[in-house]
Amino acid sequence: MLADGIVNVALYIVICWQARLYADMGLQVVYLVVCTTGGGSGSTEGRGRPAHRLARLGPRSPG
Repeated sequence: MLADGIVNVALYIVICWQARLYADMGLQVVYLVVCTTGGGSGSTEGRGRPAHRLARLGPRSPG
């Protein structure tokens, strides 16, 4: 899954470079850094730390 993301972002970097869309290419570089560093790895479950759970709220009172 990680390799798919890297290939996808790298392809968009090349496309943006050829189309001279330098700002978009810069954004793809940011995505590449986030993808390779795991900046968006959401769940910590299974890594020795408990996953964060959301509390369920009751119905709201009118008003």
